[in-house]
Amino acid sequence: MNDTRRYLLESVDDAAVVQLYADGFASLDLRDKMLVCHLYLVAIASGLTDVDAISLSTFRQFNADELPAQVAVIAVTVATLTNLLFKASVALGIGGKPLFRGTAPGFAAVALGLGTGLYLVV
Repeated sequence: MNDTRRYLLESVDDAAVVQLYADGFASLDLRDKMLVCHLYLVAIASGLTDVDAISLSTFRQFNADELPAQVAVIAVTVATLTNLLFKASVALGIGGKPLFRGTAPGFAAVALGLGTGLYLVV
């Protein structure tokens, strides 16, 4: 497999962050890049409440050829991961450690599946 995916690795002390670049993002003009960044911010905010709204609106824009497929997939995945993290926090905050220990493997499996799918698609 010829993997020529562009990425940026930033590290500070013991922490590291990897930024993967989606195909075609570099060729977007500044206005479209800003719109994509704002869509991702809305996906994070939307994930805290309900993923349905961001999913429906994002896929509607994709079907109308207003949004590239990769951007739509990333936005919905970010919203879903944010929602998953929020639910894990609620399980820990309200149910305590016993509930969190029971739900954490399921949350981790879903997050791993979403992350793997995102890497393979984008």
